[in-house]
Amino acid sequence: MCNDPRFIELEEFIKAHENKESELIAVLHKAQELFGYLGEE
Repeated sequence: MCNDPRFIELEEFIKAHENKESELIAVLHKAQELFGYLGEE
């Protein structure tokens, strides 16, 4: 895993949400908060 603290924080956020499909939007919002705009790539 990357040592970038943003990836670590995102991984912890995902684990806290138990990988439920209903939490996908929350995970995407958190990723966007940490990394900025998320393009199609």
